[in-house]
Amino acid sequence: MQSDINMKIKWIYTILISFSLFGCQSGDDDRQDKVTQLKIIAPDIIEEGSRVLVKVEDAPQGITLDVGGAFRLDDSDAHVEFVAPNVVSDDEMLITVNLQDGESVTRSLLVKNLEPPIFYSLPRSYPLESGRIEKHANAPRDANGVPLFVYGDEQVYFHVYISKIAQVYYQYIRANNLPGAETQEFLAMADWLRDNCVYTAYGFCSWQATFDIPAYSLPDNWTSAMAQGQAITVLLSAYALTQDETYFNTMSDALSAFNYPVEEKGVFADFEGHRFYQEYGSEDRPANVLNGFLFAMAGLYDVWDLSGSETAHQAFEQGLESLKNVISLYDLGFTTRYDYSHLNQIASTKGGGNGDLYHEIHISQLAWLYTVTRESWVLDYLKKFLSYDTGGLTAFGMLAGPSLKITDVQVSSSVSAETHGPNYLTDSNWTWRRYWSSVQTPTTVKLTLNNGSTGSLDINEIRLTSLRENTLPSSISVFECDGVQRKILMENLIDAETTTTFHYDVNGYQSSTYVYKTELKLSDCPEIIGLPSFH
Repeated sequence: MQSDINMKIKWIYTILISFSLFGCQSGDDDRQDKVTQLKIIAPDIIEEGSRVLVKVEDAPQGITLDVGGAFRLDDSDAHVEFVAPNVVSDDEMLITVNLQDGESVTRSLLVKNLEPPIFYSLPRSYPLESGRIEKHANAPRDANGVPLFVYGDEQVYFHVYISKIAQVYYQYIRANNLPGAETQEFLAMADWLRDNCVYTAYGFCSWQATFDIPAYSLPDNWTSAMAQGQAITVLLSAYALTQDETYFNTMSDALSAFNYPVEEKGVFADFEGHRFYQEYGSEDRPANVLNGFLFAMAGLYDVWDLSGSETAHQAFEQGLESLKNVISLYDLGFTTRYDYSHLNQIASTKGGGNGDLYHEIHISQLAWLYTVTRESWVLDYLKKFLSYDTGGLTAFGMLAGPSLKITDVQVSSSVSAETHGPNYLTDSNWTWRRYWSSVQTPTTVKLTLNNGSTGSLDINEIRLTSLRENTLPSSISVFECDGVQRKILMENLIDAETTTTFHYDVNGYQSSTYVYKTELKLSDCPEIIGLPSFH
C-alpha cells in the first residue's frame, strides 16, 4: 500500500536474542544457567516514535524491564510496550532486564530517524479535502498571512482551522502549476505549523490550542488528533514543494503524538478498551468524535503511503482495529452519532442548513477508508449509513440530485408553507426548527420516490421522527398508486415490527424516532400515500 515514489524502504527486523553473563564458576552455576537461558524477543532497529514490544520468554520470577525514559504503554513482568523516543539523529537506546538477584542484561537498540523521501513530482492532495480557496479569501489573518479563527469576540490561532485551509491551498497549487501568491500563502501556514508544534519531554511535538470550549471539558493547551493528522500532511506537502527538510523533521516528530495519550499532550484516549484518536483532547471526558477520528486516519495513511513511515503504518492499523471494535456504537439505526459521550450529539443534527451534513461526512470518510483498506466491515457500514441519508447527498455536489430518496413531497396541509412546509419533511435536522408540521387531521402526505428508472423499487424501512412522542400518528396506511387506483400495501404501519426506537432529549431539544420494517415492493408507480390520524 506504500507509494512507488518512496525511494527507501526501511525494514524492521525482529530477532530472537539470547543473552549470557559469565561469572565465577563456584557458587554461580544456578544463576548463570538462568541468565544463559534468558530469551528476549526484541527489535534490532526501531523507528523514532514507533511502538516497540519487548518480550522475555520463559522469564524467571521477579524480573523487571527497564527502557530508560521511554514512555511505557503497557507492561508486565515478562514484556513491555513502549514508544521509541524521538531523536535528532540516529541513536542508540538501552533495554535492561533485571533479575531478582541483582544480575542484569543490557541490550542496545538502534533508533532511526525517518528519512525524507525523494519526490519527482508533487504528491497528491489530502484525500478528504475538496474546498476552494475563494471561500477563505476574506478570513482574518495575522501579519504573516496566517488565518485566524473567529471564536466569540476573539481571533485565535486554531490548529484545525489553519491546517484545513493550508490543505485547500496545496490542492489549488497542485492543480494550477504552482501559482506564486498562493504558494507563499500556503508556505506561511506551513511555517506556522512547523514553528508552533510544541515539544514534550519525550521528544515528540503536538499542536495545542489555547482557547477553551467548555462543552468538551478541555485542559489548557489541548491537543487534537484531527489537527495532528491534517497538519502532518501539510508539512509533508511543504517539504515536497520546497525540499526544506525542517518541514519533514517536524512532521516526523509530530507523527509520534498518535502513540501518546492526551495526558502527555498526545492525541489518543481509551474508548471501550481501545485507543481512539480524539478531535478534542479532553483528559477527563473524551468526546470520541467520529469524523475527527477519521480525518486523523486520512493524515496517517497519507504519511505512511508517501513516506514509508512505520510509525504512521502502526498508528493507522491501530486506528483501524479500534474503529472496527467501536463503530457499531455510532449506528443509531436511522442516522449516526456525531460523538459518543455525555454530549449525546447526533450527526444529522450538526449540519446547520444541511441537516445531514455530518452524517454525509461519515459516509464520504468511510467510502475513502474502504478504497484504501478493502475491509468488508467498512463497506457494510458504508452501505448502512448511506441508506439512512434521506435528503440526498448535498455535500457531494453532483450526487445531490440523483441520490435523493424522495424527489417530491405533497401534503394536504401545513402550519406554514414557508417555515414548516413539506420541503422540510425529509430534512432530518429538526433541532434547527426545520421540520414539517400540520394541525389538521387527517392529513395526506404524498411522496414521490426516486427509483432511478422505470423498474421496481424496494422499501425496507420507513422512519418517522416527531418532536413529541404523543404527536406521532396513531395509524398510517400505505398505498401504491398507479395513476388510476390505489392499492393498499400495508395497513396500520404502527402495528408493524419496530426495529429502532430512539428518544432524544439534549439541551431542550426533544424528539422521538421510530423505524419500521416494511419490505414493500413498488412495481408500477413509485408513490406512497399515508393517511395518518393524530392523537
